[in-house]
Amino acid sequence: MVTVMAILNILHYTASPVHQGFFCNDDSIRLPYRPFTVKPDLLLGVTFAGTLLVMLLTELPHVVRDMRPGAPNNNRNERQPCGKCSVGRVVRAFGAYAYGYILVTLITVVLKLSTGQLRPHFLAVCKPDVDLSNCTGELKSARESFPSGHASMMFYCATFLVLYLETRIHVVNTRLPKLTLQAGMVTAALYVSVTRITDHHHHRTDVIVGALLGIIVAIVTFTQVARHWINDHKAAEADRDSQNCNNSSTDIDTESADPTTPTPLLSRNGLGEKAGSSGALLGPLRLHIP
Repeated sequence: MVTVMAILNILHYTASPVHQGFFCNDDSIRLPYRPFTVKPDLLLGVTFAGTLLVMLLTELPHVVRDMRPGAPNNNRNERQPCGKCSVGRVVRAFGAYAYGYILVTLITVVLKLSTGQLRPHFLAVCKPDVDLSNCTGELKSARESFPSGHASMMFYCATFLVLYLETRIHVVNTRLPKLTLQAGMVTAALYVSVTRITDHHHHRTDVIVGALLGIIVAIVTFTQVARHWINDHKAAEADRDSQNCNNSSTDIDTESADPTTPTPLLSRNGLGEKAGSSGALLGPLRLHIP
């Protein structure tokens, strides 16, 4: 993950997008420049801090349950391992989310640099000098239209959280609160994506491809990484509960056993023999000893 972040920084500060030619009468790049409706800092805060907050609130009931008196592995002398508790699950799920987030960002940056698609406000930023036949303004960002980074990151965040909530929240009486929260996340992703078109920073195809990229990476990351960690946690809880039940059953059987029952004798070969028989019992099998 550190390596990928280092690569992103190197690409951002050193690499330049492919230079595409243009015509001054091209209507697709003659729209006026408008400031961001959703600034990159706000986008980063929502997709990172917002995601962590949603995960913590989702796991809060499970944390309270694990800390209750009488919960498995919960006593004064034994603490539940963090890898098998709800807090540990948040850490691992957010780690998987961060990995996919950096991955979708890397793919987006590589596509931006390799295509050099001109933004809809390119001419407003370029300010071409007809006599010199070149641009007089700053162009690096104006040549990074395809795909939309806002759309890819927001749809990655929304899709990952929709899958996470679907896995972690189980309401018996109604599904409306969960569906409302999931619909709100998708709506937020759609809103941010639409603003990239209305602000003249991206073409429609840029936003559509960015959204598809975010959805695909989120599904792959969740199904291949995050869900396996969550399922491993559930399996560990089931094994722990089963072990506790088995220990309780063993204690009951031990107490109810007849203390006068003699212990079977072992022969010199280590096999329990029945009195007056020429065979020996080894579990369910009977071995014949001549």
